Amino acid sequence: MNDKKYNPSFNNHYGVSVGKLDTNPPYRKGGKKAFEWGFVATGSKEPVNVEVMLLNGNDGPYFEAQCGQFKRAWQSTDIAKLAKQVEADLMENAALISGIEWTDWFEVIVKGNNSNFTDSKYSALGADLHIQVNRLKRGVSPDGKVLTISDMGYTMSFPASQNMGERIDPTMGFKLEEGKMKSYIPATAANRAALDDILSRMELLRERLKDFLSQERIEQELASTFKLLPAPIAE
Repeated sequence: MNDKKYNPSFNNHYGVSVGKLDTNPPYRKGGKKAFEWGFVATGSKEPVNVEVMLLNGNDGPYFEAQCGQFKRAWQSTDIAKLAKQVEADLMENAALISGIEWTDWFEVIVKGNNSNFTDSKYSALGADLHIQVNRLKRGVSPDGKVLTISDMGYTMSFPASQNMGERIDPTMGFKLEEGKMKSYIPATAANRAALDDILSRMELLRERLKDFLSQERIEQELASTFKLLPAPIAE
């Protein structure tokens, strides 16, 4: 039995970032310079170099990361915390590094078929509906190309919308599942609220259908007027 309920507080963050700090493996230098890191913003060709110095303070030794390109310095006695702080601050400046301003968008997938069953000796009737919402990045490069970030961290063309009757995604070049629709909208608070409302209504519809088609009620009510869903349109 599936008791899973729709959770509107779920963030659904897409698992990619707009940049990465390469600290592995750091290599030791002579003098006060301990490590050299490189931050690569997604869509940029050259990394931003960060020098990490080992210094002695009044309370003991500490690390200081210096980035000449942004004239910034970070300090910490914990090298792991220092790396996280440097990466977070440089990710905020990823648009300046790469020239691409990334924004969050929603990918809305709707799919379903009637009598979507494999062939067997048993006859079956049925209809299914599946709605899925993913979050992804959208950006425009300096030369005007509309891009997104793959789950491997590479830039690629932003996918095109797809109607139910289409079989090929023109931007990706491969076949998509029949009976699938894909659309894209900005991940604004208003759009998120509207999607939450649709998905919560689907949960309510499932509960009403389960009750309506239960063994206790189906014999009495199936033949009566069914007002739960709109009537099918005759062709």
